[in-house]
Amino acid sequence: MDLENRFYRYGIRPEWLVVHRVINHRTLRDNRTLYLVKWRELNYDMASWEEEGTEVEIPGLKRGIEEYFDLRVACGVDTPAKKKSKGKSHKKGKSKEVAAEEERETPRRYNPPPEKPTSNLSRKWERQPEYIDASGMALHPYQMEGLNWLRYSWGQGTDTILADEMGLGKTIQTITFLYSLYKEGHCRGPFLVAVPLSTIINWEREFETWAPDFYVVTYVGDKDSRVVIREHELSFEEGAVRGGNKACKIRTSSVKFHVLLTSYELVSIDAALLNSLEWAVLVVDEAHRLKNNQSKFFRILNSYNLRYKLLLTGTPLQNNLEELFHLLNFLCPDKFNDLLAFTNEFADLAKEEQVKRLHDMLGPHMLRRLKADVLKNMPTKSEFIVRVELSPMQKKYYKYVLTRNFEALNSRTGGQQVSLLNIMMDLKKCCNHPYLFPVASQEAPCLQNGMYETTALVKASGKLVLLSKMLRVLKEQGHRVLIFSQMTKMLDILEDFLEGEQYKYERIDGGITGTLRQDAIDRFNAPGAPQFVFLLSTRAGGLGINLATADTVVIYDSDWNPHNDIQAFSRAHRIGQANKVMIYRFVTRNSVEERVTQVAKKKMMLTHLVVRPGMGAKGTFSKQELDDILRFGTEELFKEEEGKEDEAIHYDDEAINQLVDRSNEGIEQKESWANDYLSSFKVASYVTKEGDDEEDQDTEIIKQEAENTDPAYWEKLLRHHYEQQQEDLARSLGKGKRVRKQVNYNDGVEGRDDTSWQENVSDYNSDFSGASDDDKEDDDFDDRGDEPGRGRRRKGTERRDEKDRPLPPLLARVGGNMEVLGFNARQRKAFLNAVMRYGMPPQDAFNTQWLVRDLRGKSERNFKAYVSLFMRHLCEPGADNAETFADGVPREGLNRQHVLTRIGVMSLIRKKVHEFEHINGFYSMPEVAARAAELVAAKDKAIEEKVTSQAPSGESSSATPAVSAPSTACPSPTTTNTNEETKKKEEKINQK
Repeated sequence: MDLENRFYRYGIRPEWLVVHRVINHRTLRDNRTLYLVKWRELNYDMASWEEEGTEVEIPGLKRGIEEYFDLRVACGVDTPAKKKSKGKSHKKGKSKEVAAEEERETPRRYNPPPEKPTSNLSRKWERQPEYIDASGMALHPYQMEGLNWLRYSWGQGTDTILADEMGLGKTIQTITFLYSLYKEGHCRGPFLVAVPLSTIINWEREFETWAPDFYVVTYVGDKDSRVVIREHELSFEEGAVRGGNKACKIRTSSVKFHVLLTSYELVSIDAALLNSLEWAVLVVDEAHRLKNNQSKFFRILNSYNLRYKLLLTGTPLQNNLEELFHLLNFLCPDKFNDLLAFTNEFADLAKEEQVKRLHDMLGPHMLRRLKADVLKNMPTKSEFIVRVELSPMQKKYYKYVLTRNFEALNSRTGGQQVSLLNIMMDLKKCCNHPYLFPVASQEAPCLQNGMYETTALVKASGKLVLLSKMLRVLKEQGHRVLIFSQMTKMLDILEDFLEGEQYKYERIDGGITGTLRQDAIDRFNAPGAPQFVFLLSTRAGGLGINLATADTVVIYDSDWNPHNDIQAFSRAHRIGQANKVMIYRFVTRNSVEERVTQVAKKKMMLTHLVVRPGMGAKGTFSKQELDDILRFGTEELFKEEEGKEDEAIHYDDEAINQLVDRSNEGIEQKESWANDYLSSFKVASYVTKEGDDEEDQDTEIIKQEAENTDPAYWEKLLRHHYEQQQEDLARSLGKGKRVRKQVNYNDGVEGRDDTSWQENVSDYNSDFSGASDDDKEDDDFDDRGDEPGRGRRRKGTERRDEKDRPLPPLLARVGGNMEVLGFNARQRKAFLNAVMRYGMPPQDAFNTQWLVRDLRGKSERNFKAYVSLFMRHLCEPGADNAETFADGVPREGLNRQHVLTRIGVMSLIRKKVHEFEHINGFYSMPEVAARAAELVAAKDKAIEEKVTSQAPSGESSSATPAVSAPSTACPSPTTTNTNEETKKKEEKINQK
C-alpha cells in the first residue's frame, strides 16, 4: 500500500529511483561535484546529473560513487597511491574523491587483474576456483569440462563452437570462461558479446551473478541512449568519441568497460564505432544467424578486428552441411575456404570413414553434449502429434478458400509459388481458427467489453475444443502450460479464450521487449505464481528464455522450420525442470497442416543427414510440394456422403485423461534418434554424386513426379463449386449492379503461359528488324527445292508437331555432358554471351541477329522455355556462390548482379535509340535527310523511265540512272561522301 501511495499512483516504478551506476563526474568551479547517474531499468537517455550533496536523499548514490572510482582504479586511470600523495601534498585542497577513498569501509567492487598470468591453461580444473565460489554459485561437472575445453582452446589459439543442446547452460560456461581469462591475468579484454535482443536482460543478470568484477556496458536502445553510451561509457577520456547521433571511430585504444553486450542489429548499424576497436574475444549467441555468408551480419562482423571467436548454438546443423561450413568459414576462413571440396568430401555420411574424418576435422573446433549424455537424472520429455478435426465453420471457410482460388490452382502452369503460398497461409489460418478471417471475426458474437463470447469461440475451432478440455484436466492436476503459436492474432484469440475460462496467464510476442518481457518471465517463474498459462509466439519466445517452471507445452500450430519448434519446447525442458515434460503438437486432420508436418519432417531428416548443398536452406517448399500440400485431404473434405461423420475423431473424457497421462511415452524417441536414423537410412539415395547414375536417378524422379500428378485434379474437384459460387455472386449483385473486381495480389505473375517472358522485359521491342545476310546464307535448314505451297504446309505441320512435342527434361546427362532443357554447355554459354552482348532476346529473336549460330537448331518453344528458366534464375533469391539454383540447375559461375546490370544498360541504350529515331528519324542532320530523300526520289524516277522505255531484249540492261535519265544531276563527291557516312551511321545503329 505504501508503494501504491508513493509511486504507482503517479505512474512511477520504485526501480526507477534506484541507482544503477554512476557513469561520469564533473567538478564545477565552486568545487561542487556532479555525478551522472544511470537509473535502474531506465534507458541511458534518462540519466541525470546529481549533486554530491544530495547523496543522503538518494539511496545507493554513495555506493555508486565508490564503485565508479573503483573502476577508474581497475582501468589504471587512477591509483590509490596517486590519490593519497595528492592528498598529503595538498592538505587544504584535498579532493573529495580522495577523502572518500580514505574513509571507505566496504571492499572494492572492481579490482584490477594480475599483471602476469597466474595459471596454466593447459591444465584442467579439478574444482572451480575461489573467485567463482565467491559468487555463491556452483558449476555442473559437464560445465567444468566445457570450461576446461574452452580455456585450453584459447591457449592453443583454436576458435571454437560451443554447441551444447539447448538448456545446458552455454551462457554460464561462456561468462565463466571470459571471467577466468580476466581473473587469472591471461586477457584484460575488451570482450564483444552479440546476442538476440530478447535475451540481453538475461545475459546482464548472468554477468552480474557469475562475473561481479566485470564492468558490462549494454549497448542497445534508441539513438539518444546510444549517444550517451558513446560519450560516457566507452572511455574515461573526454572526447574519445565524437558527439552526435552518428557512430564514428573511437580515438583511443583504452576503454572503460570489460564487456560490451549488444544486439545483432547494432553490430551492423554502428559498425563504424565497433569496428575501430580490437576485440580480444568475440562471442555470438544463437550463432546459426551466421549460417548464410551473404547476410549483412556475416559480412560486417567478418570485417571486425577479432583475436578470438566463440560461437554458441544449440543447432549447429540446422539444415545442411553448407550452413555448418559457413559457421566454420566465419570461424577459421583460412582453414575452411572451399565449400565445394568440403561438401564433396563429406557427401556420404553413411560411410563410417567419412563420419570419422568429419569428426576429426571438427573435433578441435566444436563441443556438443546432449541432455541425455550429461544429465542422467533430468526428467524426460515425450512428444505427441495430436490430430484434431475441422469444426463445421472451419470446413465452410476451408472450402471457400479453395473455391475462391480455383483459377489460381487450375492455371495451366499449376499456379505460381507466391500465389500457392498465400493460399496455404489462408488454409493454415482456417485450421487455427476461422475468426482470423475478417468476415468471420465481424460476424462473431461478442461480449459488452468487446471480447469474443467464449462458447461460440471454442465451438468454432476443433483445436480450441480440444485445448479447452485438456486445460481443465491439467489445471486440476496442478500442471502449468506453455502455448506457442506463429500468429500473434491467434494469441489475441487465445487471450480472449483464457479470459473467458478465467485462467491467469502471461504473454510474450515480438512486440513485448526489454524489461516488460523479463518481468513477465519473472512473474511466471516466481514461487507460488498464480499464472497457469504462458502464451508465446514461436519466433519471439523461442530463444534464450527459461520457463522450466512449466511442464506442459502445446504447439498450437507448427512452424515451417521444425528447429524453431524444438527451440520452443526447450524453454521448458532444460536445467531446473523437476517434472516430465509433455509436448503436444496440434495438427488438423486431412488438411495442409498434416501434410506440411510430414513434408517438414522428411526435409528435416534429409537435411540433417546432409544432402545436396543448398537444399532446404530457407525452409521453403517447391511448387510441386506446395501443390501436393494443398491437395492433401481436399477430396475427403468435399465428399458429402452419408455416414462420413463416424470417421471423425472425438475426444471424450477418457481420451483426454489418457492423453495427459504422464506415463505415456508418445512418439518421442531417444535423444540419439539422429544416430539411429543414420544407421537405417540410405544416405546415398539422396546425395548428389558424379556420374551417369545421378542423372538417371534424377530423370526418373522427375518423370515419376510428373506421372503421379493429375493435371485435371482441381478442375474435377472445384469446377462445379466455383461455377456455383460465381452464380451466387452474380445473383447477390443483381442486374445492373457493378461486378466486384477480384484483386490479384500476384498480378503479373500468376497464370502466365510460356510466352509470358516476352511481356514485361524492356528489351522486347527491339530495333532488330530482320535477319542478316549471314543468317540467310548459313541457314542449314533452308530447303530451296521445296515449292512455296509445300514449304508453308511443311512449316505448319512442323509447328503443330513442335507444339505437341514435349520439352526436354530440366536436367539430363547426354554423352557424359549435362544438358539443361536440352541446352548443352556450349549452347548455354552462347546464350549467356548473347544476353551480355545484346540484352534479353526480343520477341522476334528468331528473325534477328540475336539468334547466334549455336542456338539456331532449337525450336521456338524450347528456346522460350529456356529464356523463362534463365529469367527465373536471375530473379531467384539466394547466394551467388551456391553450386545450384533451387531447382537443382548448376549455376556455372553465373553472377546475377553483372547480368542484370548489363541487361539494364542494354535496355537503356535501346530505349535511347528508339527515342532518337522517333524524334529525328535515322538521321541527326535534317539537310542530310532531305538530300538523301532527293537521291531516293531521283533513283525511283530513273527506274520508272527505264521500265517505260521498253528497251529491246538485245540491248544491255546495265545502264546507270544517269544514262537512263540524263536530266538527273550526278551527285557531287561531297554529297556522295556524306551519304556514305550516313550509311555507316545506320549500320552502327543496327549493330547496336
